[in-house]
Amino acid sequence: MINLYWPVYKNLEKEVIELSYNINFDDIQFDYLKDVDGKYIKTPTYSVKIGDLLVRCCTEIEALIQELTRGKDKDVQKTPTVDSKRPITTGCRLKYLHNTWDLDQKAVIMSCLSMYFKDEKNKYFFPFQYTKDGYDDYYSAYNAIKHNRNDKTIYKGNIRYLLRAMASLFLLNIYHKNDPIFLGKNSSTDSVPSSSDLFSVETIRATMTEKDNSIKLTLGNFKDTLSAVYIIRTTEESKAKENDNAQEFTDSVNSKIAELIKNNPNENIDELTNRAIQMTSHTKLLKAYENREYEAILIKPESIDFYESQGCIAEYSKDELDQIREEIKLWKSTHI
Repeated sequence: MINLYWPVYKNLEKEVIELSYNINFDDIQFDYLKDVDGKYIKTPTYSVKIGDLLVRCCTEIEALIQELTRGKDKDVQKTPTVDSKRPITTGCRLKYLHNTWDLDQKAVIMSCLSMYFKDEKNKYFFPFQYTKDGYDDYYSAYNAIKHNRNDKTIYKGNIRYLLRAMASLFLLNIYHKNDPIFLGKNSSTDSVPSSSDLFSVETIRATMTEKDNSIKLTLGNFKDTLSAVYIIRTTEESKAKENDNAQEFTDSVNSKIAELIKNNPNENIDELTNRAIQMTSHTKLLKAYENREYEAILIKPESIDFYESQGCIAEYSKDELDQIREEIKLWKSTHI
């Protein structure tokens, strides 16, 4: 499928980075200050150019939301937070995407080298978590500029709204592309490259990859699952090779056990089993593990299961573990 959205995002990103050489993107430039009457006396840096970039960015956001929900009107109407009796709007479609992928829980990290934020909330944030007309409500700012561009709204075309909108557009593009990232033998979360020159996202590692390529995580990983976008697992090819070699090893051990029992009918079965294992070559199985390759894929609730590990028992109380289980149950049940 031809992706007509990613090139537009990358072009917008290029323009934003060029802008950062003309305006110093830092914490001071992000501040809002009000006087005693509640009127702004200082806002983040704004201009007609920044407003234009914001409008173009949010136009892409609307287009991508439409694309990601194409043909899914019935599912959108079934979303718990959507009023099924009202016409489907962009907001309804976005609620569906929140429900499907937890978009409002996904974190974005500012990683551009030409932006100098020190405040943690400016470096690490949740672009889809904003309240209407709040400091990060880029969508209301976009609508204000698009429909009523004048000296009373021009300040809304500012760098704070622009970066929040760009981060949202970046996330939507990731889910639209939906491409696994091949990592070779490196399973480190730091090995997942960002396709953006502005942002990066969080990645977690699967505790186990099952035979059917489903993913297992410990209960203690649940919170990280919500904010992360990618999860690293063993590739399907590597897992299939490991399964084949494990089955071959098991068949060989069972064959030797049968032979040992036949020749030593009075010996203890556990001792014969241990002897059979020692007599069977582990070489192919160990080689498969050594050559294991990994990939990063998008986190999808339906493909992840959680279990209680010894580490969880040591770190959490029984009540805390029960609470996590309830949260997971709710998380699973609310996704369409």
